[in-house]
Amino acid sequence: MTLHELNEVEVSPPLSLHWQGGSGYLHGISTTKLILEGQIPKGTAGLSVQCGGKQIPVDLSLASISPEGRRVKIEFPQSSSDLEALMALLRKEQHIDLCRKVDVEAETKRNGFESLYFKPSSLPNFDFHEIALETKFLDRKFSLPFLITGMTGGIMRGTEINRRLARTAAELNIPMGVGSQRIALEHPEHADVFNVKRHAPNLFLIGNLGISQLLRSSLDDALRAVEMIQADALAIHINLVQEAIQPEGDRLLAGALNRILEVKKRLGVPLIVKEVGSGLDPTTAKELILGGVRALDVGGSGGTSWGWIESLRGKSRLMKELGHEFRDWGIPTANAVAAIRLMDANVELIATGGMRGGMMAAKALALGANMVGVGLPLFKAALESEASAIDLLNRWAESLSRVLWATNSKSILELRGKLSLGPPYANALASLINQSPIDFPIMDPYER
Repeated sequence: MTLHELNEVEVSPPLSLHWQGGSGYLHGISTTKLILEGQIPKGTAGLSVQCGGKQIPVDLSLASISPEGRRVKIEFPQSSSDLEALMALLRKEQHIDLCRKVDVEAETKRNGFESLYFKPSSLPNFDFHEIALETKFLDRKFSLPFLITGMTGGIMRGTEINRRLARTAAELNIPMGVGSQRIALEHPEHADVFNVKRHAPNLFLIGNLGISQLLRSSLDDALRAVEMIQADALAIHINLVQEAIQPEGDRLLAGALNRILEVKKRLGVPLIVKEVGSGLDPTTAKELILGGVRALDVGGSGGTSWGWIESLRGKSRLMKELGHEFRDWGIPTANAVAAIRLMDANVELIATGGMRGGMMAAKALALGANMVGVGLPLFKAALESEASAIDLLNRWAESLSRVLWATNSKSILELRGKLSLGPPYANALASLINQSPIDFPIMDPYER
């Protein structure tokens, strides 16, 4: 199996395409190959593919055209920038479709919080209306400790999703991140999709770039990403497993730490470094903190599995097998938060990764997270409407408020120290039983 075969993406449903004098459908693509159906004559100068609400041109002047069974294979002697652009748009479309239709979460759906319990307090010493959910993050006050994580961008469908999420964040006074801006930096015509501050001028907006993008481009890209959307902070996402399984993924990550720290020195806004589902390990976190990074998103396992998503896009059997093997890979979210908080008491932490509901959010905050990142549930809600997204977060807030009251915690900070690993006071139960063993004598059945 060749590298190009491993890198091929299955296009299902197929995309429509056109060339002078004809049309057809695209079924497979890599950076050097197209697989399509249709009677395309040799010598065709170019074609266009309908993807992401746009017509993407592909120059065929260097390509060879040959039949492949019932379909046609178009091959290029080396990676084509046209195909790279097309694959970037296609990837965004497929991510949305897969997250909407398929179970894309870790198979076990365990992020570490399932083993944690709160120690209830039967008589709180304050009234329910005195509870305060306000929090401070990156020197700004927010009404709720929730953060809308970066999810999508670069395609027409992403425009409406981002608009709804932006208005949700503005309505509830919480921060929001956008999806990777890579496609807009490489192809400026897509930048408008990320321009969400036109819908919510006072929104605290977080830009987003992948470390692979920064490693293969100029440091100025980070500055351009901030300027493009008037970002209040910039997130750099690190996604080694996703890149390793993604058919067209970048696998050259040497020097990543130094590059991040170089960006930190040049930025005029706060920098957030985030994992995307494998969990940020404490050793890497320590190196980032020593380099001056003040906010980390742990991106733990147990929620959306991006390696699994990428394997569902791939055409090769090997990629699909790898995606399944790595579906539960990583550090559970709760464990990542605890490990980093134990190492550093001051770094600002975002707990992202399988967060599902106000009770779980409360556990993350009790462990020491400053904010709780919400992804897939909000994405699905935003597909319905802005009202659905607002309703979801309001329900989480109501649940969170009741956890505070039931643990005698007037504020989020007072949740600290009120968790138990396993059911509360199990140690007391064990101590009592061990101190007072109960003996059940065996009776002679003839004496009954």
